Amino acid sequence: AELHLYGARARGKASWLDEPRDGVRFKGYMESLEQLKNYRVMLSPLRFGAGVKGKVLDAWAYGLPVVTTPIGAEGTCQDLDHAIADALERPVPTASPTSTSTTTIGSRTPRSNFDDNARTTKHFQNQIVPLDTAMLDLNIADAKTEGWGGLWKASCASELARDAAALYSNPSLWTTTVAQGRHILEEEFSPRASQVALDTVLDTAMVSLERRRRHDYLGQMLWGQQYRATEYFSRWIELKEAGNQPPV
Repeated sequence: AELHLYGARARGKASWLDEPRDGVRFKGYMESLEQLKNYRVMLSPLRFGAGVKGKVLDAWAYGLPVVTTPIGAEGTCQDLDHAIADALERPVPTASPTSTSTTTIGSRTPRSNFDDNARTTKHFQNQIVPLDTAMLDLNIADAKTEGWGGLWKASCASELARDAAALYSNPSLWTTTVAQGRHILEEEFSPRASQVALDTVLDTAMVSLERRRRHDYLGQMLWGQQYRATEYFSRWIELKEAGNQPPV
């Protein structure tokens, strides 16, 4: 398996990440999202950010499950909002891995070649330690019951490598999470879902319109027009524009 890295406007030291002998390739700018069809797993190792992460939705749209952090999963699934918020409150390990596993993600390979018994190791503090199989089994079980399109609980690079290896090498987990990602897209991010959400917001606003207006103090100030400021300002603009016209 190979790890392919993409990033726009990457310069200088970013090219040092390209290590073909280790199975790590730096690809630079992705010209088209159609290139996602060549891969099996998307890694999104986000440490900060806000709102829905578009790269996660793009991956689901092209049939890729996602390995990410709670930050990466934030806002992508209403059913998991509380679980993700709880995960964001947990302290993040201060130690960081000093080397990268080369068996975590790669180009799409024939599904018949997958080995359910595939094993991996994680590099941590410059040492290779046995994979935490108990935590991995728990994450896999959670992924199948939570309904998210991948694994989202990693809090450091070694955990991302662990989750990526599991998702890449386990065809049952891969198939389940791909279907779950597409289900989330349809239920929460499709045009139909957006229309339903917008209609609900507008209907709710109309039902309580008078009450909302009574408590909208800033709006009342702006709509008051006690001194007819807008009227006089528009007159000033009209005169100003007329003054710039050439004489007839």
